[in-house]
Amino acid sequence: MNSVLLTKLLEAGTPPELVGEVAMALARAEAAQDALTRFREKDLAHTKAYRARRGLPDSGWHSLVGAVIERDGFVCTYCGKNLAKGRYAVDHIVPLGRGGTNDLNNLTMACIGCNSSKRDRLLGTEWTPPKDRLPK
Repeated sequence: MNSVLLTKLLEAGTPPELVGEVAMALARAEAAQDALTRFREKDLAHTKAYRARRGLPDSGWHSLVGAVIERDGFVCTYCGKNLAKGRYAVDHIVPLGRGGTNDLNNLTMACIGCNSSKRDRLLGTEWTPPKDRLPK
């Protein structure tokens, strides 16, 4: 398709150096689109793997999330930040990969920053919430 466009530009009398620049821009755009496609595929694979590890159908997970929100409200348990709807995570206090469960007592509200920072570490021994850290 790009070769047809470039040919038409040349036939229309567009200077060859400008057609060359268009060709390079089209190649960069195609490379960017390919990179985006690979990123989306990787992200989808990661999401599917996480959901499989979670061991619950989405409907069961959504029910648990609702119960955690009802219990904790839209406040990060770790730092106390008020959370905007849609900008929060429900964290496994003891990560699934470390023997944690999907039990309501093992789930808590977290801001994206705390959840990302904690990752799969254990609370208190491997990771300390910001509100419990000593000032520097």
